[in-house]
Amino acid sequence: MRSKIVLTLYFAACFSAIVFNTVGLKQGMLWSKVVLIPAIACYYLAVVNNKKNWLIGSIFLSCYIGEIYVLVSSKEYVTVSILSFLAAYFLLLLYLLPDFLKIKWSDYHNLILIVATAVSLIVLDYFILSLQFEKLESSLTFLAVYSFFLSALLLISVVHYFRRSTLITLNLLIACLFFYFSDSFSIIDKFYLSSSVFDFVQISTQVFSYYFLVQFFILKELKGKVLNQNRLSFRRFTFTRI
Repeated sequence: MRSKIVLTLYFAACFSAIVFNTVGLKQGMLWSKVVLIPAIACYYLAVVNNKKNWLIGSIFLSCYIGEIYVLVSSKEYVTVSILSFLAAYFLLLLYLLPDFLKIKWSDYHNLILIVATAVSLIVLDYFILSLQFEKLESSLTFLAVYSFFLSALLLISVVHYFRRSTLITLNLLIACLFFYFSDSFSIIDKFYLSSSVFDFVQISTQVFSYYFLVQFFILKELKGKVLNQNRLSFRRFTFTRI
């Protein structure tokens, strides 16, 4: 019951943020963002029975700081917000890397998939970074580092999904795609070509990305719990046989 309440609150905050952003009410946007991430974090805790994971908690906190700072600061001064999201992406990479490193690199199908995805992302990143951004405080090198971590997340999610298409990898892929679209359209809309379409895509993908990320965390947590229970049952069965 508690999980349904906080999930409803999260979706209400999402739609409120989109509406307030569309009509240009910055104060409404601020209040929506204040509620949004705490609500989805509480939903995660409710589903996993308050089992705390400090790495996941740090990811939520970094995103929260980035979301709020960009609303209360000047449009041009986005470095703190970028650093916050960069920290979140770095922590998420730390969470994903152990599984990614288990991939059999000797399998040429995996190598082809990784190389093709990496080349596509490098070309796309180069195109975006080559645009002439106006009134942007952050340096191009800083943005290149940011795009590297964001692209690495998307690369890992694409590889995981095409190697093993499950609900877990699908949620991860959608979350990372939404992160990529949100950040790309945000910087293009604010510092290159302002467009209501870009702005709508940016805010929509941004607010809903957290839902898919949390679903990924929850499903992965539940899968790990089932595997642990199966191992425990097998050990008890073996001990009984002996």
